[in-house]
Amino acid sequence: MSDKQKFVRSTAALFVACHHEKPDAGRAIQWAASLWKKLTEAGYGDKQGESKPRSPEADYCQQMSERQRKLFDQFWGAFNHKQGRNGAAMRWLQLGECKDDEYRQIISAAKAEAAKPMQPGQVRKMAQGWLTERRWLDHLEAPSAGVTSPASKRAEEYRALIGELDHAKRTITVYKPDEEGHEYWQSQITKLTASIEQLRSN
Repeated sequence: MSDKQKFVRSTAALFVACHHEKPDAGRAIQWAASLWKKLTEAGYGDKQGESKPRSPEADYCQQMSERQRKLFDQFWGAFNHKQGRNGAAMRWLQLGECKDDEYRQIISAAKAEAAKPMQPGQVRKMAQGWLTERRWLDHLEAPSAGVTSPASKRAEEYRALIGELDHAKRTITVYKPDEEGHEYWQSQITKLTASIEQLRSN
């Protein structure tokens, strides 16, 4: 029985009970159905009958270039945690077209992540979260004492910018779009995003 049928039945019964001296079932049903229609038009009651089925999730692998897909397959094999492939593909796609050396770093770090021993009770992070948090930067070689390699210096800069960008994105939510603070943090987000893109393209 639909929500409408239940409503009409119970409301009509109530109408008849209230008019027990001159009960008129036909009039009661007509009144209850009319009330349901008015409630629906006002935003209550049934919303266009059945709810629409969820649209299928986008296939992010299909949206990649041939190069991105090939390298993603290498990453997926190296990461070796076979859960959430499409979510990981979405994050991989969001990385954009990286340079070969950056892709190599990510895939190499994925192998190292897969080889890490897990303590009892620990759960391995899924690839989607690992990519979102740019955890491959954790696996860059530590420089020798007193020596900072260009790669590690770049990684440090990258981390600092990502941290500042995350902070700016969290802070802007405190302000309404027409407030002065919102404009300032929006300009910071734009500036930091440009700096990150420039660092990645160098």
